[in-house]
Amino acid sequence: MVKNFYSVILSLIMLLSCNVTCFALAAEETEIQPYYTYTDSVNTMLKISNGTATCVSSILGKTGTTKVKITMTLEKKVLFWWSEKETWTQTFNNYNGTLSKTYSGADSGTYRITAEYIVYSSSGSETINDTSAEVKA
Repeated sequence: MVKNFYSVILSLIMLLSCNVTCFALAAEETEIQPYYTYTDSVNTMLKISNGTATCVSSILGKTGTTKVKITMTLEKKVLFWWSEKETWTQTFNNYNGTLSKTYSGADSGTYRITAEYIVYSSSGSETINDTSAEVKA
């Protein structure tokens, strides 16, 4: 019985000491794009120069879109929170729209734009929220 015990232990040691080579296939790196029912694309951009923030939110609806509404908010980071500085809203009776505004009081700090896009179709509507990159003034 002791011989069998040593045989089992020796077999386990030999088994565990074997080199096993594994191969993994690299997945294709592709950017994940959200799927929208009534919208082709949205774009929310912020640029700050000499204390003036240029805020642009644009949307392109799919065929059948009857109206789009854009609500764009300029925010400034205060400690760990975002504080609203200015909000603009515009409705376009078309399949696309661009809301472009400037804000002249962009003192030093970190800013961003949050935008809410509402897209209307005869079949329904959808709401899309997007945030620009953070920009330092």
